Amino acid sequence: GRLDVEQAVQSSAYYILSSLREDRHYSLSPGSLASNGYSGHTFWDTETWMYPPLLMWYPELARSILQYRVDRLPASAIKAQSYDPPYDGAMFAWESASTGLETCPPEAP
Repeated sequence: GRLDVEQAVQSSAYYILSSLREDRHYSLSPGSLASNGYSGHTFWDTETWMYPPLLMWYPELARSILQYRVDRLPASAIKAQSYDPPYDGAMFAWESASTGLETCPPEAP
C-alpha cells in the first residue's frame, strides 16, 4: 500500500481516539485535538461521519458520543422552541459545546 495514505489514516485515527473517553460524554470537534480552529465545538452532523467507524471498532466510544447528544436533549428542545413558530421535539445546535446550546459565531453564514 501507499505509505502516505497509511500515515494519513493512522494520524486521523490517533486524533479521533485521543479526543474521546468512555467515561466522559463529550463529542468530537472537526479539528479534534490537532486544531483549535473550531474551539473544540461539536457540529450537528458529527455522528453522521464519526459514529459508524467508531461503532464498528470502538463501540464503547461510540456509546459515549451518543450519550453526549442524549445529555443535551434539553438544550436542543430549547432551540426547537426558539423558532417562530416553535417546533416540537429537538433541534441540535449547528455548533455546540458542553452545554449543548448554540455556539455558532454570529458572523458565520
